[in-house]
Amino acid sequence: MTEELNTNITPPAVDAPVAPVEAPIEIPAAPSPAPPTEPTPEPITPVKPAPAPVSPAPAPTPTPPVPTPPPAPAPVADNTIQRLLAKAKEKIQFRKQAKLEKIMVFAKAQGSVTNDQAQKLLRVSDATATRYLAQLVKTGRLRPVKAVGRGARYTPAQ
Repeated sequence: MTEELNTNITPPAVDAPVAPVEAPIEIPAAPSPAPPTEPTPEPITPVKPAPAPVSPAPAPTPTPPVPTPPPAPAPVADNTIQRLLAKAKEKIQFRKQAKLEKIMVFAKAQGSVTNDQAQKLLRVSDATATRYLAQLVKTGRLRPVKAVGRGARYTPAQ
């Protein structure tokens, strides 16, 4: 058993004549005319809108009358807002003056007042009590005895 095995995997070549492929050559039939040097403008024709097709109007159907809504309330005039703001500011100033008077009554009764005492008396913050006392000093109703530091005291002006 000595057969030779064909180890050639590729199929045997087929001898067929192959025609060469040539690209077709284009030959212009006639030379093209030279382009004009100046283009000629085409006349412009105005475009008219096409009339809408007329269709017969449908028979009008009676529609119930639509009630007109009530007019919107007029916007608040600026002077009305200014009056309200002035009224609110007046109330605030009235309450502030009442608190300043309360400090003065306390200072006259005790002989002097401190920032801590004013704060507790009016139930306000430390900064607010300081502003109130500074305003009373500025208007001349209180006089600072010791105006700087922790033990600042104010006495009523004579």
